Amino acid sequence: MNTIFCPLFKKEVDAIWYIEITDVANGLIKKRVLPDCILRIKNFKEICRNCPNREDDSDAINPLWRHGCYKPLMRIKYIGHLDNVHLTKNKLYEVIRIEEGWFRILNDAGEVEKYPPFLFEVYDFFG
Repeated sequence: MNTIFCPLFKKEVDAIWYIEITDVANGLIKKRVLPDCILRIKNFKEICRNCPNREDDSDAINPLWRHGCYKPLMRIKYIGHLDNVHLTKNKLYEVIRIEEGWFRILNDAGEVEKYPPFLFEVYDFFG
């Protein structure tokens, strides 16, 4: 697993936290994905934007993801029938991580969200 020093956490963190915090700072995803300890820092977006580890991430896909620094766990296929979940039936999605038994994925709206596993079938695993 790749790690990066984060001035917000004041320690090395898993690369996914870098991805989520920079995406929130850029307005790409909602801040509800971040832990309370980060949300309590009044100027966390400014600290993030001035981070010395930050690359040019003006694209919708974060540079760590784009350059293969963070590897997904598996691919899953959406088989659910829910409306307004920003998922396309039969489309494959990469699982970023599993939290409390739910899959965290990048949905069609460009937001990293958690979804229950019964909405998917496992397509394949990454080694």
